[in-house]
Parts: sequence; structure tokens; C-alpha cells
Amino acid sequence: MALAVAAVSLSLIGLESVPGYAGFGIGSAVMVLVGNPLSGASTAPEMLPGWPGGLGRLLPPGAGAHLLRSTAFFDGRGAAPAAMVLAAWLALGAALCLAAALRAGGRGVGPATGPPAG
Repeated sequence: MALAVAAVSLSLIGLESVPGYAGFGIGSAVMVLVGNPLSGASTAPEMLPGWPGGLGRLLPPGAGAHLLRSTAFFDGRGAAPAAMVLAAWLALGAALCLAAALRAGGRGVGPATGPPAG
């Protein structure tokens, strides 16, 4: 569960750090309004019609539910795809945070150094 929470959190922080609050809002809406219903956590993603089950397993809530279900009931069998999806979301969030830090060029980090203005 910690991996799923970290994947959601870091990806949202990354989305907020690059485009700003709009990225955080869009990311939150995708995770909550799309990811949770399509995760199949309360039933199974196979019960969803057509493509939504597959899409749900590509988002962190669905991958986290699949990883939890695989670990709890099937002794970890079939958990690798879900773990890879969560790792990919973690990597995406870290890359977005790194891109925002590089774009900022260190501006606004730490106390101001140099003579006071004025």
C-alpha cells in the first residue's frame, strides 16, 4: 500500500511542480475521478466492461489494488505487472520534480545570498 500511496503522491507533486496548480488539479481529478472507479478495487477489473478494466490497472489506484490482491490472496503471483506500473508512476513523478528543479535553476531555494537590495 505504501508503494501505491507513494506513486500517487509523487506523481501529483511532479504534476504540480511543472505546470503549477492546474497540473495538480488535473492529476487529482484523474486519480480520484477516473482511477478509483476504474481500479476494480471493490470487485475485480475483469468485471468492468471492455477497456476500462485495462485502463484502471494502468493507474496507481488500480495497480495498487491488483498488487494488494495478488499479495494477500495469491502469495504474490501476478504481482510483477502491478509493481512495474507503480514503479513507472514513481519514476514519472521523480522525473517531473527533477525537470521542475532544473528549470528553476536553483532559484528560490534556500536563503538569499548577496547584498540586500536597497
